[in-house]
Amino acid sequence: MPACKSSITHDRSGNNGQDHPANYQPASPVNTDSPAQDTLSREHTTLNTPASSVPTPPTCTCMTPVGKDDVVPVESDEALLSIYRNQLSGRFPFVIIPAGVTPRQLHAARPFLMKVIRMVASVRHLRLMRGQSRAVMEHIADAMLVRSERSLDLLQGILVFLGSYHYHCMTHAQFHNLIRLAISLVEDIQLNVSPPSQQRSGQPASESTIRTSEEKRALLGVWYMSSK
Repeated sequence: MPACKSSITHDRSGNNGQDHPANYQPASPVNTDSPAQDTLSREHTTLNTPASSVPTPPTCTCMTPVGKDDVVPVESDEALLSIYRNQLSGRFPFVIIPAGVTPRQLHAARPFLMKVIRMVASVRHLRLMRGQSRAVMEHIADAMLVRSERSLDLLQGILVFLGSYHYHCMTHAQFHNLIRLAISLVEDIQLNVSPPSQQRSGQPASESTIRTSEEKRALLGVWYMSSK
């Protein structure tokens, strides 16, 4: 009776004398690295990557450092007020400074408005203009949100700021926030309410109950800016 052929092929060449089936395929090597080791390896690669090859996020002009020299105008108050009066206010006629008013007088009566005029009139020095705008924003935040100040001075200053906002960064814009603050000022100082003398009271009007040209222009300016 013939001997049965074995399906086992004997290979003694490199398997230490072990027998394997003819269709035997060696198993794939097992990865013994743990997830923690993979994470550490990636972190090690990142830490050893040269700084020049790591992309840096884009910077914005409004985020650049501002020094003390960037918030002080290089031109005199007389020159800046003249620029505002003769070149800027005609395009945004909601805050008009009469011709006889000096910078000293304006600063005494409307200190914040004068501060904003210095900023917007520095159109020939955009770095100074942007530096001063930060100081203006800090003043608005402190006056309105911390000290709860409500005045026509603040309202006029915010309006002048809004009128020159195209010079400022639109990526981190505060345009709509400033408009909302201006609207709240109008309501708080009651510019949106007719004075008693204009409510058919029948009494003669006094100076304290008549809206001034400044107030009327400011109210019209807020309406114009909020309707854009």
